[in-house]
Amino acid sequence: MSQPSSSLTVEQLRALNNPVRLQILTSLRANGPATVGELAGRLALQEHLLFYHVKLMASCGLLRPIGTRPTSTKPVNVYAAKAPGTAAGLDYNDPGVREAVCRNVTTVMRTAAKEYEAAAARQPDAMDDKSAMMRVSIRIAPDCRDELNARMKALTTWLADQRDDNGEAFSLTMLLTPLS
Repeated sequence: MSQPSSSLTVEQLRALNNPVRLQILTSLRANGPATVGELAGRLALQEHLLFYHVKLMASCGLLRPIGTRPTSTKPVNVYAAKAPGTAAGLDYNDPGVREAVCRNVTTVMRTAAKEYEAAAARQPDAMDDKSAMMRVSIRIAPDCRDELNARMKALTTWLADQRDDNGEAFSLTMLLTPLS
């Protein structure tokens, strides 16, 4: 079954089950395209450690080279992130798919918690003005659930269109899951 362009494949979800790769994707989405060396500086990681992760992410379509930049020795690739996607159209009857999705949710939620903790440590007085945390547990009809999914996807598209290279970087993590 072919995946729509806005859907993540199982291979991409498995690639994102690594906190470093999630940091790479987050950095490219928040700060724009970069070389591996620039990513190393942004993430405070050693450049040689990132090459493997960037290559793997590019091979499964999470990143794409968009050009090169000259250096003193040779040109280096500049990478951009794939547009945000969702885990839609996957076969959840397959235990491997379920495991990949569950591991991805765990990685994403842990990363979001670390981002929040770091922001609170950097700017404790600004957290009320700059952050929001919401959790709702409610029973809704299937058509309402479908509408909510559509609105969540629309929100991610709208946010991508609001990119301002001079603005502040924010992270938004959304998870809609059945409780019963």
